[in-house]
Amino acid sequence: MKNINDDKSHRITLSPGAWFRRSRLSAELNSMDGRMLGDIGITHSDIPSIVERAYPRFSIMDYVSNLIDKLVEVRQNREAALELASFDDRMLADMGIYRSDIPSISKGYYSKRHASASPLMGYGVANDDHQRAA
Repeated sequence: MKNINDDKSHRITLSPGAWFRRSRLSAELNSMDGRMLGDIGITHSDIPSIVERAYPRFSIMDYVSNLIDKLVEVRQNREAALELASFDDRMLADMGIYRSDIPSISKGYYSKRHASASPLMGYGVANDDHQRAA
């Protein structure tokens, strides 16, 4: 049976302590016989997934990809904030944005903070039409 720690891919664990706990858990579970594993509700084929869920590994490429995605998001937020700053107050009010919201937009907080109250998200438009029709 292949031990999960024999994986020679380009993955690393988060820390030496996590690597030690991961290999100890794998060794302990692999040392149990089928009956003992059955008592706790698992089989030998479940051991790699249990160890992976207990001590997940990450890929360096995943980390770099997430970092690049975050940098792109920050750049897009800054560009949107610069464009919004060029609008006058009346245009911002038409969009449901105040000038004081522009710094939070550049930091990426606006959509989380105002998602349920924003008329830009489509909330309230259908309700107003339904109320007028009634």
